Amino acid sequence: MRNLLTLLAIPSLLFNLAASAQEKGGAGADKPAAGAVAISSPVAAEQFEQGQKMMQAQNLPAAAACFRKVIGLSPDFAPAYLNLGTTLAGEGKSEEAIAIFSKAKSLKGVNPIVYLNLGTLLHDTGKVHEAIDNYKRLLEVDPNGPYAHACADGLQQMQEELAAKAARPYQNGATDYFGDATSGGASRWAQSEMPLRIFIDAKTDVPRFRAGCVDILKAAIQDWVDASQGKIKIEYVSDADKAQIICRWSDAVTEMASPTEPGNIYLGKGKSGIVKCDITLRTTDPAGHTPFNDAQTKRIAQHEVGHALGLVYHSTNPLDVMGEGIPGRGTATTLSARDKNTILKLYDLSDGEMARFLRK
Repeated sequence: MRNLLTLLAIPSLLFNLAASAQEKGGAGADKPAAGAVAISSPVAAEQFEQGQKMMQAQNLPAAAACFRKVIGLSPDFAPAYLNLGTTLAGEGKSEEAIAIFSKAKSLKGVNPIVYLNLGTLLHDTGKVHEAIDNYKRLLEVDPNGPYAHACADGLQQMQEELAAKAARPYQNGATDYFGDATSGGASRWAQSEMPLRIFIDAKTDVPRFRAGCVDILKAAIQDWVDASQGKIKIEYVSDADKAQIICRWSDAVTEMASPTEPGNIYLGKGKSGIVKCDITLRTTDPAGHTPFNDAQTKRIAQHEVGHALGLVYHSTNPLDVMGEGIPGRGTATTLSARDKNTILKLYDLSDGEMARFLRK
């Protein structure tokens, strides 16, 4: 469902106050809805315009600060809440964004797009039933609006998703996302493959690569080893030809699954499970071609290593390292309890259970 949030990207929520009165009718996201409370002062308007500029420049922390100032000066001005919520979502602060969008729903004349953005975030944090309620609400209040079609499509996708989840061989536990991670089947390394031989290409001339990346990657790998409670064993080798897992860095978009991906893996599988894996990590943010910092580098490494160890499919909660979206945009560098419980559950499966659900 994150594709819907992408569809409603930051520019779609930018309200140009000077031009809004001249826009054509309708409750589109480029103008406040009818009856909305006007901004209270020139100072608030100036902060709002500055926030828009910061959003366009992708300086999300600065944009959020501007919109918070607007809310302090004009607490009933709904567009500031919409832009703040979108900005927070862009920073990966999903729960805070949900709270802001929820507040915005109570404001007079709020743009109906709030229901779609709130619903999308609720879905991405695993609250599918609440997401459905918000999508339905948009269709009730703005059935012919510019986002009604996307909303109806998203609603159908979520209903189909619930039906598919109900038919899975495994469901998410109270403290794991095992059902999500194995939604297309289960894969893992067999115990006969242990210890996993890992080669890390540290001799590279890739732009923005630094020697510290190797230690960061090793720390990310160790996080998963520790989470498995001894079921995953590793050793590092100096010969790539003897390795089962090969790790390297690249700055080439063509080596990623899509231009927005900060990492990529290739899994080779045999009858017993995974037998080979290539991990490629980017050194720069594909959105702005700026170098990843240490925290982002570790987050990306943790995410791709999680895939390499068998968590092939994503968690629907962005607070998990294996959550959907672009991992380099997150800031957490610690596996969540759900991440740890899920990898442990995968490697706790008996060989008989694995034989039933092994991905082909």
